[in-house]
Amino acid sequence: MNDKFKSITKSFTRWGASSDKVKAALVVGSQARNNCAADEYSDLDIIMFVDDPEYFIASDDWLYEIGTYHVSFIEPTVDGAKEKRIV
Repeated sequence: MNDKFKSITKSFTRWGASSDKVKAALVVGSQARNNCAADEYSDLDIIMFVDDPEYFIASDDWLYEIGTYHVSFIEPTVDGAKEKRIV
């Protein structure tokens, strides 16, 4: 994993372990690869498994518990679902 994401991952893990709203989370994509290192432009993709996805889509309150962020927005996926993007 890229060094710039280690502190985010550590904060997310600490928050997720203390939250009863998150059942599991996985880092996927370029940061999870072992066979080819992510480049300097790669992002961090985390899939969260939760009971109430609308809470996480509609609210930014939980983000403040993890750390500082600049912007969040909702984007539709190919299959018509929604995902939250956070910078």
